[in-house]
Formats: sequence, structure tokens, C-alpha cells
Amino acid sequence: MKLARKLAVLLLLGMMLVLCVDLGFSIRREVALFDTDMKRDHQILGGAVAEAAARTWQATGESSVRDLISQINTREKSLKAELVLLDDSARDHDFVGRLRRAGIVQEEVSGRERYPSLLTWVRIPRDGSTLAAIQLVETTEARHNYILSTVVRSVATAGGIALLSWGIAVLVGIGVVGRRVDELVHFARQIGTGDVNARVITRGNDELTELTMAMNGMAEQLEVARKSLLRAGDAKLQALEQLRHADRLATVGKLASGIAHELGTPLNVIGGRAKMILRAEGISEAAANNARIVVEQSARMADIIRQLLGFARAGEARKQSGDLRLVVEQAAHLLAPMAKKKSVEIVLGLPPEPVVVELDQGQVHQVLTNLLVNSIQASEGAGSVSVRLDHGVRPVDSQAGTERDCAVITVSDQGLGIPEAILPRIFEPFFTTKGVGEGTGLGLSVAWGIVQEHGGQIHAKNRDGGGAEFTVELPILARS
Repeated sequence: MKLARKLAVLLLLGMMLVLCVDLGFSIRREVALFDTDMKRDHQILGGAVAEAAARTWQATGESSVRDLISQINTREKSLKAELVLLDDSARDHDFVGRLRRAGIVQEEVSGRERYPSLLTWVRIPRDGSTLAAIQLVETTEARHNYILSTVVRSVATAGGIALLSWGIAVLVGIGVVGRRVDELVHFARQIGTGDVNARVITRGNDELTELTMAMNGMAEQLEVARKSLLRAGDAKLQALEQLRHADRLATVGKLASGIAHELGTPLNVIGGRAKMILRAEGISEAAANNARIVVEQSARMADIIRQLLGFARAGEARKQSGDLRLVVEQAAHLLAPMAKKKSVEIVLGLPPEPVVVELDQGQVHQVLTNLLVNSIQASEGAGSVSVRLDHGVRPVDSQAGTERDCAVITVSDQGLGIPEAILPRIFEPFFTTKGVGEGTGLGLSVAWGIVQEHGGQIHAKNRDGGGAEFTVELPILARS
């Protein structure tokens, strides 16, 4: 029976400790929720009363507003409302300034009453030199009573659980020795079948405990040896995969270097000839425009080759402030012939006001081009690809709970969408679902890297109505 008493005492102490800790956290959580609900109720009621007071003041004057507040006080038992007129000398300047800026100020103060009170001031939107506000006052007696009832209920529950646990522990302890022997026999059979993850809990300080510890140690040594073998095998496979990946990167680097060398001279010749045409006298406006386009696109091709060469090494983008609408329009205009050839219409949705961000126009143009080409290729038969630019508010990953203004570019198509099994991998280098010769698997990974360098995010998902949707979020510097 000594083992039964020890088990009962330890179980009771542990149960009480857990229940006490849980009680403390529960009370703190309930208090926080109660305070939050109370402040939110004040904000809602204060805002509604302030709006009504503003309309009443404008229509019939200050006396009608006071009558309105009296009616509210008649209906509300635990809360008192009051009309407060303030100027810059009525209270400290910090309070008046906060009320003017935020429109609402909340404080919890202790007075002569038994319980602290929550005070809320809501500014009345009106013209005039004197600042008018609705003051709401409510004591925290309800919070105190709620906490007291929670403590009483929790203590009663904890006591009942503790007594029940004590009785169960005493009853179970009667057969503790027999059960320990059965556990050791079962444990030995598990090890014999190869299950080295099993363990027997050691209890007390006797021969059975020493035997249990020895058998547990044997099982731990077997488990360590097994895990060591598994880690060695996994490390070998990982090293082989890394070597293969490095070899692929090296091959791509050599190919890219050869392409840059072979295409560099022809591109320079094309650009130079186009510039000569521009400088020639007597050429038509159409020919000049065509020559200008050749110069721009040959320079862009050279820049794309440089970006491919710099894919695996760090570099800084040449950023400057610019209107993102122009970049979106240029990308759509450039790919319009390709879309028309596949009977696909590019539908633009741009805001009327400029969307100013800090960007490398060439790199962002490349991101949009990659997304549009993928959407056009994914479209089957006649259809449309939508490109929409909006303002939005998005969370910042590195700072939980914070948000920022973003320019949101959404590219969506009406194709078959992306299989859910491969959706998490589409931004990996060299991963592609296209056929041989149709894609290298670098487009989306390069786009992901460019967006990250611009401090933004890129996401992909399948639309409910069919097709894929890519979203690019870039932080906005300013709004015009």
C-alpha cells in the first residue's frame, strides 16, 4: 500500500499544480476578454451617440443634445453618458490633442467608488472652436463579480477533480506490483519483435525499478543505433541530390554564358543598325517608331540575358520611383500579338490615379511578362487573361499583426488551373509542367526572386470558377 499512497500523493500534487496554473491563465484571459468587450461596447455606443448628437446639434441646438443624453441615461442602468465641452485650456493639452486626432480616448481611473471606472470620450463631429465630446462612465463592478464567480467555480471544480483523482489512485495502487511485472513482460516481447521505441515508466526505488531502467537503456541504445543508420542513409541521399542540383546549375551557367556570348554581338548589331535608322533623315514616323521599338527590345533582351547569368548570385536592383500602371500597360501591349495569335484577349483593369512604387522597371516588367506568358499558354481556345492593378492592405510577414499599403497586381486566366499536388512547388527553380522545349522552369523562380528583392510577395492559387490566379504585392511609397 506504500506505493499506492505515493502514487496518490504525487498525482494529487501534480493535478493541483496543473489546475492552479490553468486557473491563473483562465482568469487573466477572461479579464482581458471582458475588458476588450467593455471597451468595444463603449466605442460602438459612443460613436452612435456622437453621430446622433452631431445631427441633433446642427438641427435644434445644444439643449436638444442634452435632452438626448438624458434619455440615454434613463435607459442605461450601469452606464452614464454626459456632454462635455472642451477647449485647449479645459484639460491638459495632451488629452485634447489625442481626442482631436483620434476622435476617441479611453481611460480606466480609480475614484472614491469601490471599483475603478472606465471613462470613454468620443468627439462629436461638428464645426466650432469649442471641442464637444460624449463622455461615457461605467464601473468595473461587473468585471469584479465575474472574476469572483469564475474563481469560486474553478476552485470547486479543481477540488472535485483532486478528490476523485485521489480515490482512483488509491484503488489502482492495489495492483501496482502485478501490473509492473506485466508491463515488463510486454515490453520484452515488443523489443523481441523489433519495436525499440517502446518504453516502461520507472516508478519507486526497488528491484523492479532497476530492471526497468536497464531494459529502457537497452531499448534506447538500439533506437540510437537505428536512427544513426537512418540519418546516414538520408544524408547520403541528400548529398547526392545536392551534387546533381549543383551539376545542373553549373550546366545552366555554361549554357547561359555561351548564349550571352553568341547573342551579344548580333544584339549590338541590331541595336546599332536601328539607331542608325533613327538618325537617318527623311524616314517616316512609322519607320522611326519601329526602329525605336527594335532598340528598346534589343536592350531588353540583353538585360534578360544578364538577369539569367545573375540568377544564382546576389545583386541589387536599380530601383527608382515610378508609376506601376505604365509597366503593366507596356507588358500587356508587348504580349498582345501573342495573345491574339492564340485567340486570347488581355483585359486590363487599372485605377485612375497613379500607383507609385520604388521599382526596377525592367525587372518588374519581366515578372509581368512571365506571368502573362504562362496565363496565355494555359488558356485553351478563345478566352481572356485578366490583369488588374489595385491598392490593398496586406500583412507584413516579419512583423506579426502589422500591415502596409501595397500595390496588388492580379493575373488570372481561364485555363485548367494548377494541380493542387504541385502548387507548393511552382516557384522552385527548374520545376515546370510544360513539355520539352516549352519551358525551363526558371520563369516563376526568377519572378519570385525579383518580387522578394522589391520587398514584396507573390502568391498563386486556383480560382473557384476555374483557372489559375497569381498575385504580386509591392509596397507603395506614396499615393498621388
